[in-house]
Amino acid sequence: MTEKTRENQLTSNDAIEMARIADQEKAEDVMILDMRGLVNFTDFFVLCNGHTRTHQRRIGNAIEKALKDRGHKCFNSAGYRDTDWVVLDFSDIVVHIFTEETRGFYALERLWADAEAVEWAPEEEDSRASASAN
Repeated sequence: MTEKTRENQLTSNDAIEMARIADQEKAEDVMILDMRGLVNFTDFFVLCNGHTRTHQRRIGNAIEKALKDRGHKCFNSAGYRDTDWVVLDFSDIVVHIFTEETRGFYALERLWADAEAVEWAPEEEDSRASASAN
């Protein structure tokens, strides 16, 4: 698949970076779904679990800050105050941060079973250490 080239568009590499940020914040069961060709409102879903609402907020805040620092705007967010499902809408990528129970109930992976999972790996410990040393 080819990536679109609209200026400032988020791509699969950005979705992978979001997944890595969630992983660094100790999110669980992090996955990326390629939604291109299935929906017209986004290209990727990033799904993960937080242990508590506070943990969910920490994950969401870390993702929002990292993307803002790179010039990308979160167009809408929901669920920060009092729900078990935080949603961050970056247009090209929508991040879903659930509690484990809520994720199991809504089961987006099953709902969007036709979506291809995007392969990603957590950032290597060596590169985390060298990045923080700089």
